[in-house]
Amino acid sequence: TICGGFGPSPAPQTSPAWAEWRRKQRDTVTGDVLPVCSCTERKYFNNDPTECELNKFDDMMAYLFSSVPGFSHIVVVDEDFHLFWRAWCVAEIVEAEATGIPQVVYLHSQRSVDDHYDSLASLDVRHCSASR
Repeated sequence: TICGGFGPSPAPQTSPAWAEWRRKQRDTVTGDVLPVCSCTERKYFNNDPTECELNKFDDMMAYLFSSVPGFSHIVVVDEDFHLFWRAWCVAEIVEAEATGIPQVVYLHSQRSVDDHYDSLASLDVRHCSASR
């Protein structure tokens, strides 16, 4: 989470893990380094699972759905469908469906669907990546 920084740097700096760690520090559109929160509030991570700030998306979705008139879940899918290989993205889609939150999905193009059809047809959440 950006609120707690970018996490420790993987070693060595020539490794693919380090390159990915650096890539995730940047805005995917502008290329700018993402700002890190400068607040002094205590952060809760995996070592404090009850208070952990990173596992509350289902509670937040339920709260917004019950509190915000017309709330819906908008899913914007990237051209290469990387969204569906991120465990938390798939979990949000499943949670919205399970709780009756209306969803709208925007795809890049029919060509991108055709190009990635085989990998999408065999999507298995057990092969998704998770970063925490």
